[in-house]
Amino acid sequence: MIRMSWTRLLIINIIILLSFQSLIVNGQVEFAVAPSNITVNETDGASFVLLLSSEDLMMSNDDIITINIITSGGALNGTDYLIPSSLTINTTDPTVTVFNITVSIINDNITEYDESAVIMFESPNVTFTPSNVSFTILENDAIAVFINNTDMTLNEGDEIILCASTDGPHSTSFNVTATASSTDDINPSTDILLFEPGDTMKCTSFMIIDNDMPEGEESVTIGWSLSPATPNVILMDPITSTITIPSQLIVSVLNDSMISVAEGSVVKICLMMNGMSGVIGVNVSYFIFGDADDYSGLASSGNIIITTDLSCITINITNDSVIENNESISVQFQSVTGATLSSTNNTIEINIMDNTAVSVSIDSSVTVYDNSSSVELCATLSNDNITFNGVSPTLSATPGGNATLDVDYSFASMDIIPNVPGCGSVLILNNGTVRGNRLLTINWTIMASPQISGDRISLDTALTDINIIDTDYATIGFADTSITVPESVGSVSVFLSNISGEISVPFNVSITAERPHRQEGLFIFSDNYNDFSWSLSRQPIVVNINDNNIINEGNRTLTLSLKIVDSNNLNINIQNGRITITVTEDDFPSPSSTSMPVPTSTETPSESSAPTGFFNTITIVGIIVGVVVLGLLLLLLLVCVIACIKVRSNRQGFYATQEDKEEAPQMLRYSASLRSLQSQTVMPVDSRDKENEYLV
Repeated sequence: MIRMSWTRLLIINIIILLSFQSLIVNGQVEFAVAPSNITVNETDGASFVLLLSSEDLMMSNDDIITINIITSGGALNGTDYLIPSSLTINTTDPTVTVFNITVSIINDNITEYDESAVIMFESPNVTFTPSNVSFTILENDAIAVFINNTDMTLNEGDEIILCASTDGPHSTSFNVTATASSTDDINPSTDILLFEPGDTMKCTSFMIIDNDMPEGEESVTIGWSLSPATPNVILMDPITSTITIPSQLIVSVLNDSMISVAEGSVVKICLMMNGMSGVIGVNVSYFIFGDADDYSGLASSGNIIITTDLSCITINITNDSVIENNESISVQFQSVTGATLSSTNNTIEINIMDNTAVSVSIDSSVTVYDNSSSVELCATLSNDNITFNGVSPTLSATPGGNATLDVDYSFASMDIIPNVPGCGSVLILNNGTVRGNRLLTINWTIMASPQISGDRISLDTALTDINIIDTDYATIGFADTSITVPESVGSVSVFLSNISGEISVPFNVSITAERPHRQEGLFIFSDNYNDFSWSLSRQPIVVNINDNNIINEGNRTLTLSLKIVDSNNLNINIQNGRITITVTEDDFPSPSSTSMPVPTSTETPSESSAPTGFFNTITIVGIIVGVVVLGLLLLLLLVCVIACIKVRSNRQGFYATQEDKEEAPQMLRYSASLRSLQSQTVMPVDSRDKENEYLV
């Protein structure tokens, strides 16, 4: 029983110990924060310290506690003050129980209202008493007062408005007084500006008295002061405002604002004051803008003293021998002492017209061969003493003529002569073909950069002819010198060709027949070939052959000749200028005929003797009549021969020779055949057949 009591007591103690340990593990650490409310001035080096203290740091389970610092309010961390964003505490050292946080104040030297902020702390398992700290930064910067209008220029009768302002909000009352130095020109002579707390700007106004008296320039000074002097309020420099009242004396320029003169002229510029005679000490400043070489007689800047109502200055314009663009100088009047410069025509623009003239000459005609590389063209001036200001004129070319760009010639640039006087070149091209002589005309135009104004540069030669002589040759002719074809072929084609060289321009040729066999009805050759373009020469020349079906006509020929009708001075030669066309006979007698050739046609004599398509009716009748007459004559001749033979036989009664004896039977047979001639048709044969004069 007693043993059980000790056991239970041990268990109870263990439970109590575990419970106490749990309290330690989960226990909160508490910090006391002081002070809780702080007020500090915004001055250099100002700061305050927050103290965080705790007696139960050993209760924390963490060796390191991080406390986050959070700020809020009108005052901004980094702008108005500086405080760290966190604090780290080591809980293992039981001797350290108080921790400092320093807050530094930033002095921005800006006049502003008081500002406040709140500081709060955060960390797990940590409580703070109080939970936040508030502090206020008191603004103690001096109030700066500025005069907004210090210097101005106004005329008599104008209102002067002057203002003073502070550099920021404030909580102080003070006065700013404005006092004029002269009571003859300003009304009123003094005024007070009252600034209440929060006021940032106050203004006052004065009137400039108009006394209707022409007088020189005047000025009035208005001084500023604090009355009475106020602590922490500062009046910043400058503490005066100067009001300038221009003079009522007016100086006017009488010349027009734009003057045009020639080189060598004298320009007079006059100034006049508005009727205030006897005023002395009025000075007008001037400046001349432009090239000093263009004028003389007056410095580029200076003062003109007005001693009378009218004062003039003179400028001599330089006359040089330089061709240049029209130039200009300007005379500008900028300020007047003791008077006012009129705003009208206070700048005079003087246009200087260049009157130097010169003429340009170029070769008017040049001859060059097309196998040359280039031709040089030069431009000269009529006066060698003339010079150009800046870029010299350029001669630009406009090509013309029958020469072709990039075939016969080429320009590196249309501005052939870029600087006058000077030379330029035209490239001459040779493409290796016969083109004939060509003409390149160049129309010249004067260009300048910048463009020279007026007609002071003229061209003596506006046009240059470049005659390009063709050095290429070509040879043409018939492709063949002779052709042989049978009569029945119907037609034959004759070809022309370039034997050597290339021809790139058109020209005309003609082909004529030396023997007009077309009248005989064999060759048909068109008159279209009397004059035709060489460009058509690639097509064959067709000669038609008429097959008349007449036998034993023999071979016939036709000769064609080639001539150049219009060569346009082309270097073209003719080789193989003639071609002979030979037509062979291919009409033959029938195989059944005897040794004497006879027609094989079964037609009547008139029909068989008629040529196909060529002879008309009259021609056919004439042939038939001729054949009949020839037959009768031949018959008469044979009768005579037979009669002679009979007489001879009667006289001798024997044959004269053995040959006669041998020929007698043949003659008898021949005589018998002659007797039948009256019933046969006699046909003519070609006169060129020397063996048989007639054909039966």
